[in-house]
Amino acid sequence: MSHTRWSDSEEISICTSCTMTQRIFFMLVIMGFCTMWQKADAKNTLGKPVLSGPSRSLVGSVEEFYCKLDNIQTNEIILYELFNEVNLYRAMGEYSSHSKEEATFPSLITPDYDGTLICKASVQNNSEISPTFSTWMNFSVVVPVEGAHIISSPPSEELWERDSVTLQCNVTKGTYVSYEWFLNDRLLLNDSKKLHISSLSSKDSGKYVCVATNYLNETDYYNSRSDGRNVHVKEHLTKLEISFVVIKNVEGNFSANVKCQVRKGS
Repeated sequence: MSHTRWSDSEEISICTSCTMTQRIFFMLVIMGFCTMWQKADAKNTLGKPVLSGPSRSLVGSVEEFYCKLDNIQTNEIILYELFNEVNLYRAMGEYSSHSKEEATFPSLITPDYDGTLICKASVQNNSEISPTFSTWMNFSVVVPVEGAHIISSPPSEELWERDSVTLQCNVTKGTYVSYEWFLNDRLLLNDSKKLHISSLSSKDSGKYVCVATNYLNETDYYNSRSDGRNVHVKEHLTKLEISFVVIKNVEGNFSANVKCQVRKGS
C-alpha cells in the first residue's frame, strides 16, 4: 500500500484553493439570498392604482380617464391598462409611464364602455412583479332615446269590460330610460315600461300615450313621445227592463207608452 506525499508548497497551494472555493461558495450563497430578497421585496413595489374620470357620458363624446400609482418603488416602466368588467381579456386603453406621471386614457365613448371599469398597473416586461388593480368604477353611457311606440297585448283596440290589457312602451334607441303614461292627456300613476290593467271598465277608454325620457345631467334631457293608442272598452248588456205609462186623453181614450231598455251596455 503506497502513500502520496506532497511538498510544503503543494500543500499551501491546495489550502489556498480550498479557501478561495469556500469564499466563492459563500459569495454565491449571499448573492442568492440577495436575489431572493429583491424578488420577494419587488412584489411590494407597486401600490394600488387609483382610477378616476366621469361617471356618465354621452355616446360619441370624447372623455378622459386617469390612473395613478401613489406609491412606486421601482424605476422600471409601468404599464397601465383600462378594462371593462364584461371583457377582462381586451384592454380598452393602454398607457406606458416612463416616470411617475399619471396615466391618461383618451376615449371615444361607445356602448362598450357602459358598465364597471377597472385599471390594471404592472411593470412592463417584468413578470416577477405582481400587477395591482384599482377599485371598480361605475360608468354609464347615455344613448339618447328615440322611437317610442306602444305595443298592445291583446292587439285589438276593441275590448270588453273586465278584460285585461297590457300596453308596453318600446324604444328603438336609448339607455337609462324612464317612462310616463298619459290617458286623454292626463298623467297616470305609472312610471314603468309596461302599463297593465287587469279589469277594464268604461273609465279606461281613451287614447294612451307614453313618453320615454333619459338625461345626461340636470340640464340635458332627451325624450320621445309615442303616437296615441286607442282603447275602447265595450260594456256587457245588463238585464232588460220594460216599463210603461198609461195615458188618458180628453176624449176618455186610454193609451200606453211602453219603454224597453237596458241601463248599461254597448
